[in-house]
Amino acid sequence: MADPFQYHTTFTLDKAYLTECYEQTMVQKTLLQAYKKSIAFCLLGLGLFSVPNVSAYWPSFLIALAVIEALSVRFGKAWWVTRQLLGKSGNNQINLVVDQQGLVLTSPFIEQNFTWQSIKQLEHTKLGLIVHLEQQRQYLSKQVLSAEAIAFIESNTKNTM
Repeated sequence: MADPFQYHTTFTLDKAYLTECYEQTMVQKTLLQAYKKSIAFCLLGLGLFSVPNVSAYWPSFLIALAVIEALSVRFGKAWWVTRQLLGKSGNNQINLVVDQQGLVLTSPFIEQNFTWQSIKQLEHTKLGLIVHLEQQRQYLSKQVLSAEAIAFIESNTKNTM
């Protein structure tokens, strides 16, 4: 009888890994979609400047909000990666186990168990796999997975994209 499949690896949640994670999982938006809120705040603020008897505070506030929203879109990746690096898991070792039960990710601060039944979909990207769960998505870089581990994950996942 063959031994059950089990794959162990360790990787670091460093800036390069987190940048890859962001780039591979981010849903691409058009320029108009990305800046829609910023444009709306700006137009509303400019419109309020033309209304008589309205304090200049509110239009100025809305225009400042539009600038902040535009900056959050422009620097979204840098902001997200920095937040992750400053969090507890940033620059820590992550242990990944792929076995008959599912995927297990552990670090000094977290332990996540994903059974094969809880995985709704598996999506392939150019550089990794996105594991879709009920309420979240988990990215795994192909750099930390062997070809056998990828094949095993695919064979145990219901829907593959």
